[in-house]
Amino acid sequence: MIRRPSVIAVLALAHLTMSPSSGQAQLTQRMTVEWQNARLTQVVDAMARFSGRRIVLPADVGQEEVTVAFQNTDWRVVLDSILQQHALLARTDSSDVIHVEKRPIAAKVGRASASAGIRFITVERNVNLEVIDWGGGGRPVVLLAGLGSTAHDLEEFARLLTFTYHVYGITRRGFGASSAPATGYSADRLADDVLAVIDSLGLKRPVLAGHSLAGEELSSIGSRHPEKVAGLVYLDAAYPYAFYNRARGDYRIDLNELRRRLEQLGVARSAAETRRLITQLLETDLPAFDRAIRGQLAQLPPASQDVPAPAAPPKFIGFEPSPAMDLIMAGTQRYTDIRCPVLAIYALPHRVPQSIGRDSALLAGWLAAQAEWPAQADAFERGVPTARVVRIPNADHAVFYSNPSEVLREMQAFIAALPPSR
Repeated sequence: MIRRPSVIAVLALAHLTMSPSSGQAQLTQRMTVEWQNARLTQVVDAMARFSGRRIVLPADVGQEEVTVAFQNTDWRVVLDSILQQHALLARTDSSDVIHVEKRPIAAKVGRASASAGIRFITVERNVNLEVIDWGGGGRPVVLLAGLGSTAHDLEEFARLLTFTYHVYGITRRGFGASSAPATGYSADRLADDVLAVIDSLGLKRPVLAGHSLAGEELSSIGSRHPEKVAGLVYLDAAYPYAFYNRARGDYRIDLNELRRRLEQLGVARSAAETRRLITQLLETDLPAFDRAIRGQLAQLPPASQDVPAPAAPPKFIGFEPSPAMDLIMAGTQRYTDIRCPVLAIYALPHRVPQSIGRDSALLAGWLAAQAEWPAQADAFERGVPTARVVRIPNADHAVFYSNPSEVLREMQAFIAALPPSR
């Protein structure tokens, strides 16, 4: 059966913005788009019609399928992010024609791209991470994307920060143009990758800002190596994978910790080590897992509502598929001792997604899933004395795009109060 390409929604928005350098009003074309199973040629044609530009693809590309979603985002960021997924880049000539080209293979071996400031940094044997240098002046700020995203997805926000800071972005292993090894996806290992990049760039105590699951990398560094950074900024990222609320627990994290402890017990080499591990299991891990698994059971629908599992898992709209996703979720850890200055920005309550529409059942399920996050923010605020916690109501999970002025204001105030880097 041939699947017909579909364009689910395309909404064009035009915003007048002020250019910080000239003070002149400029027209910024922004888009809300959701594509599923559309060919790259069709998506690029739609982008060309929207922007009024001519976009020229190489003759031997274009039949690849695209699954992507953006909300209220600059159209060029949308285009560049889509092309990035297919190892392509865009260049604009003097006549406003955009030429799409294949990314040079040479960039893979570590030479920076002159047009994008891209380089590849080795963090472990045979593991190279894509690092973007957006430029700017002032204190170094390193951006980390959420799960399934790459540094390119932070482009628009990064450009806003470059007026005040020197901004970098890292694409974690397993995604985008970075290496995708079979192992190395625990939270601490991913955080070590970030530290290796910081050392390679020669950055002195940068500010790290991470979105969503990048919060686990921030917390790992803030727990183990707080001296390496000036501060941490959680962009709707301080959830259980970043801060473990002992009062509530977390099913996935407790399961991961129990699995790790049992593996350690299986290879214990002495009576003392065996005794220590069993004591920890009995006093901490098993009670936590019991509480978490009972909570998980209570959230499941009654057996009468069970339905067969789909033949194939649904696609994550707006996420780049990667086997690394499951490995990363299996590598989440407990973090409770974060010892450096912190700014935690929560989108609380989250804005109801447009995809829910007027479906009351979907809305009820979504609201139930959101109900625990205010308690998580409260726990983070109590448990991390160095943190300033900001709650922005009715914001999107990508809070830096839905509420950029508020996020920028909070970040600038936070960074201005940090001691100077030595």
